[in-house]
Amino acid sequence: MIIAWIGIAISRSAHSEQSLLVTLASFWTAFWPTAFFVIGSITTVFAVLERNQAKSKFMEQWDPLKLPPVRDPNRIPIANSITEVIGGLVLCSWLIGGMWYRTIFHFSGMSITLAPTWEYFFWSIILLTVIGMFASGVNLFRPYWTWTRASVRLVTDCAGSVLFCWLMKANILASISVANVPESKTAQVANAINWWSAKMFPVAVVACVVILGFDVYRILRIRMRDGHSGVLNAASGAC
Repeated sequence: MIIAWIGIAISRSAHSEQSLLVTLASFWTAFWPTAFFVIGSITTVFAVLERNQAKSKFMEQWDPLKLPPVRDPNRIPIANSITEVIGGLVLCSWLIGGMWYRTIFHFSGMSITLAPTWEYFFWSIILLTVIGMFASGVNLFRPYWTWTRASVRLVTDCAGSVLFCWLMKANILASISVANVPESKTAQVANAINWWSAKMFPVAVVACVVILGFDVYRILRIRMRDGHSGVLNAASGAC
C-alpha cells in the first residue's frame, strides 16, 4: 500500500503544481491513522478470541487423536483401480463383440453408416484401453503413484485427448437410413449430428486440458515428494 501511494503521489505531483514533498507529507499524515486502525482491529479480534478460548477451555478439551487420518494424495484407491479394470473389460468386449471391422450397423428399422476413418479410431481405442487396464492392474498390487506410472498415465491421456478431439471433428457419421423416412430428412439429421459434434470441439479441448493439467500436477507432486525424501535422507545420514 505504501508503494502504491508513493506512485500515486509522484504521478499527482507531476501533473499538478503541488510539490512532491507536500504530496508525500499529506500521504504520511493519512497513513498513520489507517495503520493504527488496521493493527488495532486485528489486535482486538485476537484478544477477544483468546479471552473466549480461556473461558471455554477449548484447547484443553481438544483431542488430536479424534482428527480423521491424513490422506496420502499419492495412494491410489483400490476401488478406482477395480472400476477402471472392469470398465476397460466391458468397453473392449462391447467394441470387439459388436463393432469388429464394421462400419454399418443395423437396428430395428434403422441403419447407421460410419466413415471409413472409424477403423483407425477403433484400434486406437482398443490399444489405449488395454494399456489403461494393464496400468490399473499394476496399481491394484502397488497402490501408489510413482513417477513412471504417473508419466504413463499422462502419455495415455494425451493420446486419448488427441483421439477424442479428432473424433469430434472427423464427421464420423456418414449416413443414417430409416425405413419409410426420406433420405433427405435422414441426411439432415446426420449433418446436424456432425455439425454439433464439431461445435463441441472447444469444450472437448478444455476438458482434455483440465485432465492433462491434473496429470502434470500429479507428476510434480511426486517429484516434490521424492525431493523432500532425498533431503531428509541426506540430513539423517549426516546426523
